[in-house]
Amino acid sequence: MSCEETLINHYSQKVKELNELLDTGMLSPSEYEELVGDFKDIESIIEDISDEKNKILAAKIVEAISVLIKVV
Repeated sequence: MSCEETLINHYSQKVKELNELLDTGMLSPSEYEELVGDFKDIESIIEDISDEKNKILAAKIVEAISVLIKVV
């Protein structure tokens, strides 16, 4: 498995865990939105990365996991 695939799987799992917490009522919709906001804000992630190669990887990760984030 490539580094990119490993990272996408890692962050996908984190979002799935948040989805489960939302579905079971352990997170309120506002708490969920606050927590997944970090996964959706590609611009703030890119600003924190100096290596151009990693900026591209971050964009790919956000794109891959964004389909998992629920609209609440």
